[in-house]
Amino acid sequence: MSAMIDTEVVSAEERSAYAENAVARSGMYRLLAEALAYPAAAPCEAMRSGEFHRELATYAASLPPQPNEDAELRDRGIEGLAGLEAIHGSVTTDGLGEDHGAIFGHALSRDCPPYETEYAGAHIFLQSQELADIGGFYAAYGLAIDEASHERLDHISPQLEFMHVLCEREAYGLNNDRDEQAEACSQTQGQFIEDHLGRWGPYFAQLLAMRGAGTVYGHIAPILEWFLSWETEYLDATPDLVTEIQAAAEPEDDE
Repeated sequence: MSAMIDTEVVSAEERSAYAENAVARSGMYRLLAEALAYPAAAPCEAMRSGEFHRELATYAASLPPQPNEDAELRDRGIEGLAGLEAIHGSVTTDGLGEDHGAIFGHALSRDCPPYETEYAGAHIFLQSQELADIGGFYAAYGLAIDEASHERLDHISPQLEFMHVLCEREAYGLNNDRDEQAEACSQTQGQFIEDHLGRWGPYFAQLLAMRGAGTVYGHIAPILEWFLSWETEYLDATPDLVTEIQAAAEPEDDE
């Protein structure tokens, strides 16, 4: 079923299904956002205890196959979950921090940058436009980057967290007869996947799978790639997929 909701024509059963999907999708986005942020104690402990991969697997299993879903991507996502289960007892905050630094670098990684604008275009002005557009999405829902995090608007983790909030608010709207809220959140999800996260997230996941092989991040990568592919079809989005890193060039001086 398409995720673009017309609450005036859906049945009570369909409304319930949309709400259940929104809850599961919200959970997927929340956990992936936590996993790809700089390692913090609570998420690391959830990974070590096994709570993280069990919760992620529960949400993933509840998402129904899509008509044109890539079965190979789903299988790789399942393998990623199995990988997380296999190594969860050895996860430590320090170890994740070391892996994070090795993969993403303490400065900007050129092999696997976790920032959209490192993929989006070759000119510094385009980067500025992309950042402004992302900030506009966040602001429209009363959200902003926590200054204490020292993170950029276009980092993968805040983008995933934004989608988590949208799905959470959609579910609340559907379950509490707030149809306009549910419809607006659903429409914004499709727009954000098409304009931003769905464009660069899959290629980022592919790079992360290679760069992070053998680590928690390497197991997260195929889950992320499958989920973003699933979301793109579910939301009926058509992002212009990025397939290479396009670092921005400084504008040339006028002569």
